[in-house]
Amino acid sequence: MTGAFCVILTAKGSVWNFPFGIYSSIAYACLSFKNHLYAETASCILLSVPATVISFFAWKKHSQNSTVEMKKLSVKKIVYLILTSVIITFFVGTFLSKIKNQNNPFLDGSTVIISNIARVLKILRFREQWIAYTVLNITTVVKWTFRLKANSKEASMMILMWGAYFINSIYAFFVWTKGADKK
Repeated sequence: MTGAFCVILTAKGSVWNFPFGIYSSIAYACLSFKNHLYAETASCILLSVPATVISFFAWKKHSQNSTVEMKKLSVKKIVYLILTSVIITFFVGTFLSKIKNQNNPFLDGSTVIISNIARVLKILRFREQWIAYTVLNITTVVKWTFRLKANSKEASMMILMWGAYFINSIYAFFVWTKGADKK
C-alpha cells in the first residue's frame, strides 16, 4: 500500500510521496533478500532510501503549492541513457551470475540499473523517469514471474504490485509530459 501511495503521489508531482517511498523501499528490500535477489536488496537499502531523502529536498526547492516543476530530456540524452544502461546491465549481470544462490542475475541487474537511472531522473525532475519506470515495471514483473514459477510465496503479490506500478507509470508519463510542456 505504501508503494502505491508513493507512486500515485509521485505521478501527480506531489512532494508528499517521499515518506511512503522510504517505508516501501525498506519493505521491498526485505522481500528481495528473502528471494535471493541481492542486487535489488542492496539497491533499495544503499541507494533508494538515500535517493528518496535527496529527492525530497530537491523537489521542495523546485515546487509550488507542494507540486514539483517538471522538465524533459532531449532525444540525444535519452539514447545515451539507454546505451549506458545496456552496457552497465551486462557487467552487473555478469558479476551477479558469479554469486551463489543469486536468482535471475541479468534481470536482477537490469532492474537495479533501470531503477537507479529512474531515481536520478526523479531527483532532477525529468518526465523520462516514467519511461524508465515503465521499462522497470515490465522487467520486474518478468523477474517475479520467474520467482512465482520457483514457488516464492511473495511473488504473486509482487507481480500484482508491479503491474499496478506499470499502469501508474503510463498515466504519470502523460501527466509529466503536460507538466513539462507548461514550462
